[in-house]
Amino acid sequence: YRLGNYKNDKNLLASPLIFIDTTHDGKFELDCYNYLIDNNYKGLTVWDDIHLNDEMKDFWNNITHEKRDISRFGHWSGTGAILFQ
Repeated sequence: YRLGNYKNDKNLLASPLIFIDTTHDGKFELDCYNYLIDNNYKGLTVWDDIHLNDEMKDFWNNITHEKRDISRFGHWSGTGAILFQ
């Protein structure tokens, strides 16, 4: 469990599983998603509140990697999993 700027976490990209629960403005999530792409992350990410608001819905709908809506197992406002291979 980590708090703070994910770009300063030297262990982040080596983690096989990352759970992201943050401000839910869609911009932060997109920045994080692009950071993982740009740094060739390989693993599974879980994102909280993918159906919370229009910004999060837009973020989720524009994901190009393999993804699954796993809300039935997660949070009432949506939970999604993205596989980076």
